[in-house]
Order: sequence, then structure tokens, then C-alpha cells
Amino acid sequence: KEVIGEKGYERAEKYAKLALTGKRTTFENMTISPSGEKMYAEVTYIPDFGHDGNVSGLFTIVINISEHKRIEEELRIEKDFQKNLLDTAQMIVLMLDPEGKIVHFNRYMEGISGYELDEVKGKDWFSTFLEKDHQDDIRELFKKAISDIQTVGNVDKIVTKDGRRRDI
Repeated sequence: KEVIGEKGYERAEKYAKLALTGKRTTFENMTISPSGEKMYAEVTYIPDFGHDGNVSGLFTIVINISEHKRIEEELRIEKDFQKNLLDTAQMIVLMLDPEGKIVHFNRYMEGISGYELDEVKGKDWFSTFLEKDHQDDIRELFKKAISDIQTVGNVDKIVTKDGRRRDI
């Protein structure tokens, strides 16, 4: 309690008790430094077995993971920003895997197509959204584009959920 304080002790006590039963335990702990800064640690309790096979104490390993947590938070903020940007852009953002299956599209595409992403995620883009007589040509154009063969942009129609045709 003298080292980690009353609250820190309360958080760590259940893990220490578990380790005293012979099970190695690891957990993360956050504390506030005297300067008011969040500090994160990964704490591992390792049982120390005596010659008789019983637990006689604990080894404690504490690793400062504050920098790791700071970087994780920065990445999360950046990811959220990018997702928000893509979701609110007034343009179609569409991601297909190399086979032409739908990986992601933004809310704008949901509005234009009438489909929510979850309805068509993993489905073939060409057979789901394109008119039958254009599917093969556009699929070939896609294959060229992902094979680093220079292609020219293409304007085509998609078939919306309600059967309408929309130029994109």
C-alpha cells in the first residue's frame, strides 16, 4: 500500500490473491502521477514456489506502458477521424478485395444505393450492383486496374436496392 497507494492496492489485490494460488496473472493498471499525468503499467505476478511445492511468495514485474497507450490513443483518434471523414464525404468511397467482393463503402454510397454496408459486405460488387450486360466488361477493367495496367475512368450505372438505375 505504501508504494502503489490505497486505490492501486485495491485494484491489484485480487490479482495478487490469484497469483498466491499458483496462477501467473497479468493486468494493466492506470495511475495518476503527482504531476497529474496518466501513467499505465503492465503488472505481472509470478508465484514463487518453495521447495515443498507450495507458493511462498510472489515475483512482481512492472512494465511502464504509458508510451504504448499514448500511441494507441493517437492511432484510435486518427482512425476515428478518417472513418468520420469517409463517412461524411459527399462522394462514393468503395473498397473491394482483389476478387471484387465488397469490403467497405461509406454512408454516401449507402444513401445512393439504398443498401446498408452490412447487407452487402462480402458480396460480389459486379453481380450485386451492375447491370448484367456490363458486369463482365467492368470486372475485366477492375482486374486490369488491380494488376497495375493503366486504365481510364469509367462512368456506369448501378442498380439500387429498389431496382432503379443510377449513374456513378
